[in-house]
Amino acid sequence: MDKYLISGSLALLIIQSVLLLSDLGVLPSPFFSTLSSTSGKPIGHIKQVHQKVKRRTFGTLIWEKSHEQQKLYLQDSVLTLSESSTDIVIQNDIELHLSENTLVVIEPIKDLNKGVQLKFAKGDLSANTERSPISLQTKAWTITALPKSQFSVRQGTNQELELEVHKGELKLKDPNRNPSQAEQSLRSGQRAHVTASKSVTIKNISHQMDWDKALPRRVYSHNFPIIYELQWLGAAQKLSHLLPDGNRKIHRLAANQNSLALQLAPGHHHFYLEDDHSSSTTFSIEVWKAPVVQYFSPLPRNRATTKLPLDFHWSTHPYAKAYRLEFLNPYSPLTAPRSFEVIKPHHTLTLKDEGALLWNVWIVDKEGFLIPPGTNYPIFFLDNPLAAPKLRSPAHQMRKGEKESSSTYRFSPKSPKLSWWITILETLLPRAHAEEVPLNSPTTTQTKTTKTLEVPAPIEELIFEWLPVPGAEFYVIEISSSRTFRQPEVIQKVKSTEFHWRNFSQSVFYWRVAAGQGNGVLGLFSEPETFDLKSLKAGNITSGIRYRIFEQKSKVSQKNLTRTPLSEQALEPNPPLPAVPKKKAASIEPERLTYFRTFHGGLSLSAIHHFRTESSGDSVQNQLSGFSSPGGHLWLSVPSNEGLARFLFQGTYSQMKWEPESQSNLPFQSELRTSYYRYSLYYQYIESRWSWGVTVSNQYQSIRESTESISLNEATFYGLTALYEWHPHIESRGRHSLFLSANGDLQQYAFENDLQWIVIKGVTLSAFVGARLNFQFFNGKNDYKGFHSLTGFEIGFEY
Repeated sequence: MDKYLISGSLALLIIQSVLLLSDLGVLPSPFFSTLSSTSGKPIGHIKQVHQKVKRRTFGTLIWEKSHEQQKLYLQDSVLTLSESSTDIVIQNDIELHLSENTLVVIEPIKDLNKGVQLKFAKGDLSANTERSPISLQTKAWTITALPKSQFSVRQGTNQELELEVHKGELKLKDPNRNPSQAEQSLRSGQRAHVTASKSVTIKNISHQMDWDKALPRRVYSHNFPIIYELQWLGAAQKLSHLLPDGNRKIHRLAANQNSLALQLAPGHHHFYLEDDHSSSTTFSIEVWKAPVVQYFSPLPRNRATTKLPLDFHWSTHPYAKAYRLEFLNPYSPLTAPRSFEVIKPHHTLTLKDEGALLWNVWIVDKEGFLIPPGTNYPIFFLDNPLAAPKLRSPAHQMRKGEKESSSTYRFSPKSPKLSWWITILETLLPRAHAEEVPLNSPTTTQTKTTKTLEVPAPIEELIFEWLPVPGAEFYVIEISSSRTFRQPEVIQKVKSTEFHWRNFSQSVFYWRVAAGQGNGVLGLFSEPETFDLKSLKAGNITSGIRYRIFEQKSKVSQKNLTRTPLSEQALEPNPPLPAVPKKKAASIEPERLTYFRTFHGGLSLSAIHHFRTESSGDSVQNQLSGFSSPGGHLWLSVPSNEGLARFLFQGTYSQMKWEPESQSNLPFQSELRTSYYRYSLYYQYIESRWSWGVTVSNQYQSIRESTESISLNEATFYGLTALYEWHPHIESRGRHSLFLSANGDLQQYAFENDLQWIVIKGVTLSAFVGARLNFQFFNGKNDYKGFHSLTGFEIGFEY
């Protein structure tokens, strides 16, 4: 009985699934050939579709994807989603344009000769009628357009209406009011604002207030909100902003104001200018999220050979009319970029000049608007780059004279995958299982029971190996969890032909390596290789990788373990390496690329002794000194431009208590307390040790209150600064800073030294001690001169 119930239930489930998939259009069926209603003649069609446009026929809950030339029938619904639009033609006479988030329903009517009636639920609609009228039914109003009319209507979630008539005439009527009340008419050159309380304000459109013709009507961006500057001609008192959600925001304008910068969120925005009696035409702008273009090749930081063709590949976009491949010079931002406009998402070109470039791809959409790139990829062109290192093959993994360690394992080849039909047959058909006899079984020469090690112990480290490159003095290895290599987990400089990696996650990784010369220039990268640590226990293979395990954590007893003999191929010695003239390796710091790759910062506390002296002719001559309370010094380094540059922020703050050096000079001096700060923002390219930026700081000028006392008047200085770093990656390093700033008639020149020594070095956090020495010189009018020194020590940590 149970068998029949289960069989019947399964049959009903299959029938219901087939009917559902047929109704959705997934499966072909004579009963569900199309979701379109075929009752009566088509009333219109969809002329153009941009992105996500949906259509629903009468009697179904399914929204289907619309396409161009799709027929429309009475009681069909059309919906545009975000960043979408469509053009509709009805009766070959009425043209409708639906902007994003707009819903209309074609209402049934008895006589098509009397026009078409639409239910306008929400959104933004513009229409152009020729011979037939059209009626729009909202929740509170009926809007009728006479023949030969051109108008636009916008309705938000708050039921407010904005109407603008460009040609012809509109009739606006409230169906819930007394029928004897007259309709309100809108003629050509008029606009109306209808509130939720049904208050109607009508104004004439004045061409004395006109928008700048050069303003873009559509803007793509990867970050929001965007800053958009509106510009216009003529005098206006206020600017009305219709937000994408239907709300309205009013901006009051100053006299003779002709521009306004606004922050715009994604969506369709509308603006119009107003004075007491008139209004401008509506300016509409679409702010859309820019699609992300994936760059396939070349990879970031790749090296390429000049005078040889190089292929650029990127992902396609369904609404792209063309692509613009662009090259920027990172060391000369003011230089005009080189660009190549292509139709397909790939291009091959040959560059003849050496140097570093940034490449990106712009999209030109079907309407001709530009979609900006989301990122830039750095690429380096060289005349004679070093060859790409060759990864060691499995047969060459063992070095000459090296013995196979009991804790060293290699990636084994995967067993070939069976085809899908063999897998199905093996699943359905019965199989006989035979026990595999070990090589050293009791039937041969050994009587002890042995076990095969199928699951190795936890992996301690991975060893990456490659063959030497003639002329190479160091190598750079990159390991990334993404095949794009945009943010690798490892970018490491090594001087040997192997790299040991620990503390990794069980994931899929990609790695590549390049050789470098003593001048810091890298050669070509090897082709990326993949290795899967998640399925490592199943025995993957990849060139150039060995791994070690923790022997003490192995759960398999060594006395019960029989190792599988190595193949003859694995026991072959390495071929002799090519003869390369030996060079003395130069002392090279780790590549700066690692330093700019990630966020970097630190914080320190310091004890500083301050000394200052100043004079202004014969009026003021004094010397003050004192110690500051524990001061703070903060610095943050943020990578920029795909790691090719960085922003560096430095801030210093302390409070001081001053005392005269000679009490006899100022016997009645009251207590003097001040604070000191200096904030600097730098920008640095990777190839330069120098950083350049701006700075703001404070300083104090003595003012004689009496013969025996003075006061300190604070002044804020603004200026330029430069910073030089030496040995930024090793335990002993330093910074030299120069400052040139001014405040009115006062000028300040400062020189600062920071010396630091790492005392505790961790993986991400390090502790250090340091010393600081700062000299400041300032002068001004009336022969005013001063000197201020800061000396002390600090202790802190960095990330």
